[in-house]
Amino acid sequence: MPSAIRTFIIALTVFAIAGCAQASKVKIETIWREYASAVQTSRGSEASEFASDASLRHFAQLKEFALEGGADMKSLTLYDEVSVYYLRSKYGADALSRFSDRDIMKILVNAELLGIPHMNQLMIEEIRVYKKTAYATLTSGEADTFYEVTFLLENGDWKVDYLSLARSRDMVLANRLISYSGTRDDVIDEILKSVGIRDGLSEDLTEPVRS
Repeated sequence: MPSAIRTFIIALTVFAIAGCAQASKVKIETIWREYASAVQTSRGSEASEFASDASLRHFAQLKEFALEGGADMKSLTLYDEVSVYYLRSKYGADALSRFSDRDIMKILVNAELLGIPHMNQLMIEEIRVYKKTAYATLTSGEADTFYEVTFLLENGDWKVDYLSLARSRDMVLANRLISYSGTRDDVIDEILKSVGIRDGLSEDLTEPVRS
């Protein structure tokens, strides 16, 4: 093959790859805006359509924690732990058992437990695409407050990975906890009260529904 033709093919391939990456970034930014808007406005069913398979498995696991408890609860982020207590406060074993992973996500979105303050106003600073995984940095405009979120390409569509966002949100909250000088249980108690659980972190909520 003549070198001129080989050079042309290489250049065309590079151009195509760059074009695909740019198209993915545009799609990812659009998906983030739609997902963030759905979460911010408590449209749980719509938000669940943007969730990755791993995210949905995680919500199914939160349901199991609410029902059965378990030592692995210690590894949950703060808001996920709050979510388990919220589920225990609202539902009995029969009702919880019937919920699907999407049902659990819908409940938690509608209870305002999956969002970030003003998340539909967060700015995407950068999107990095690597094959079937993309990483984005989100900022609120405050120099010390930013979040990382991962997107996964599943069956041709980009999906939001809640797990990465939950860990990032937990890190921001941990930094605020230091300045607040409160304990983890204090913060959980306040969050539960803010979402309508009048007694906060009561002893009953620390016990699995099926105990």
